[in-house]
Amino acid sequence: MRKFIFFLFLYMLMLSVISYPLYAAGAVKLKMTVANPSASEIKTVPVKTYLPKGITPEDITDKGKFQIGYDFDKSLYYAYQEVKLNPNESLTLELSMQDIWNIPIDEINSLKEHTQKVVNSLKNAVSYSQAKILEESIISRLDKITEIQASADANIEEKIANYGANNDILKEVKKDISVLDDLAMEIGVPGEIEAAGLMGETVSSTEPVKIKYTDLDIKTLGSVKFRIALSNPSDKEAAIPLKYYLPVEVKPEYIVDKGGLDVGYDYQKDIHYVYKDTLTLAAREKKEFIVEVKNIWIIPQQQIDVLRAQTARLMGILGESEYKLAAKSLADKIISFLDNIMNVQNKTDVSVERHIGDFRENLKKFEEAKKDIAKLEKLAVQTGGSAGVTLAGNEEPQAVSHKSQLKGSAGSGITRGAKGIELVSKSIFRGKAPDVTTSWKIIWIIIGFLAVVSFLFFILWWTQIKVGAGKKHEEVKQDEKK
Repeated sequence: MRKFIFFLFLYMLMLSVISYPLYAAGAVKLKMTVANPSASEIKTVPVKTYLPKGITPEDITDKGKFQIGYDFDKSLYYAYQEVKLNPNESLTLELSMQDIWNIPIDEINSLKEHTQKVVNSLKNAVSYSQAKILEESIISRLDKITEIQASADANIEEKIANYGANNDILKEVKKDISVLDDLAMEIGVPGEIEAAGLMGETVSSTEPVKIKYTDLDIKTLGSVKFRIALSNPSDKEAAIPLKYYLPVEVKPEYIVDKGGLDVGYDYQKDIHYVYKDTLTLAAREKKEFIVEVKNIWIIPQQQIDVLRAQTARLMGILGESEYKLAAKSLADKIISFLDNIMNVQNKTDVSVERHIGDFRENLKKFEEAKKDIAKLEKLAVQTGGSAGVTLAGNEEPQAVSHKSQLKGSAGSGITRGAKGIELVSKSIFRGKAPDVTTSWKIIWIIIGFLAVVSFLFFILWWTQIKVGAGKKHEEVKQDEKK
């Protein structure tokens, strides 16, 4: 009975920790109320709350006494601390963070203004009418984003959900703006591009960065250690199974020391884990297992240096071109991302879990830097520079010697116009192609139709041969009678 009361008390203690987010313009506060239900004992209460998806340690403006950790299984950061409470005492804890779930109105207005300027510059182009249709679609979707964000009744959960939907819309809008940017550069009106830079996002952007793309030399890497604790809370000896999922990036060849455990694979989750079917622990015994893994959560310095070199090379082409201001803005952004990656990677006072979380955020920044280099390359091609230097580790690109080869000759206006219409059409009808099943149905219908036509043609051909042969036979007979 005493054990039951003890566990019931612990359960009530855990229920006494309540967290809820509050939203205020420009900031979000996460509030947690902690209470000690005991009327006679001082208790130390563990407090842990997961931060909303998308929040990183850099977004936290005031963490109070909280420590920030990372759950690599859920891919979420969390805040935790222990609070000592007197009998019947309750306490409210706060954590403040930036409102990252809002697309800045300045960005939306800039995209609108840029779109209108680029379309106006295309007034004399063959593709102007199609570009105008695309402009109306872009403005309409940006207005929709503004309307949704202006909703004053949205709580933080709705705000986060709306942000996800709005961000998807914004990505599609930027792809369409990229089409307009291409058209403007194609017919040689760099002024509007120079004014605000390349604000679109290329449809065929670089592939997401994956661990296999970082070309890690496993032999030269250091290692990190995962401490796995197992305890027997009962008063009797017990056989307890252990199963601990490793981060999704870990493969068996990266494991240096299994800590006496076995390695398994969950094919449904596509994750490896360490385990023991049964471990015998004495009453109240605790055991700790240390699994050592190669530190694969690093973007190699070589890869970062390659992007820096590519940026410098492209700026050498664009430094005195008509796109120099736009190029400098992109280059500054790229270098800022790379510097931030290095600063975060050089931190040595973080936990293994936090190190993994920081690495995953760094990969996103690394990919953004690659996309911006692709934009620089697009500008460089327009000025007669080298192409094909976007991806890290590429072979030395072949230089394009003549600017006229890139932009076309003076008499190629019809070709450029046709290409422009094709670009706009692809954008307008993006996502409306038939699915795979429908495509195969169409293919089989065409094959069937051709088979029927071929069969009918064969019958007609064979009939004509028979008729011709019959006539020939009759003529021979008539000749013999004569």
